[in-house]
Amino acid sequence: MICKWKGDAKRSPAFCLYVCNAISHNAWRFDYFRKSTLTRLLADVRIRLPMKGHEIDYDFIEKEMRRTSGFTQLLELINEQNAT
Repeated sequence: MICKWKGDAKRSPAFCLYVCNAISHNAWRFDYFRKSTLTRLLADVRIRLPMKGHEIDYDFIEKEMRRTSGFTQLLELINEQNAT
């Protein structure tokens, strides 16, 4: 399944990886007999985002993702792909 961004959400690599990780943590909900569909994904998967007031706290997400091991290597791979 391929997800595309809608709306005006900030699309920094840290935010994208945060959301991808949150979706991956829900993979246990789906197996061979209960396959993932868009309807099930939207109904079953809830992604909790850190908030500051009524806005997503992008600074917190950025700091947390930068503390994750391997984040720098992922950024390098992303930059390499964007360069080609």
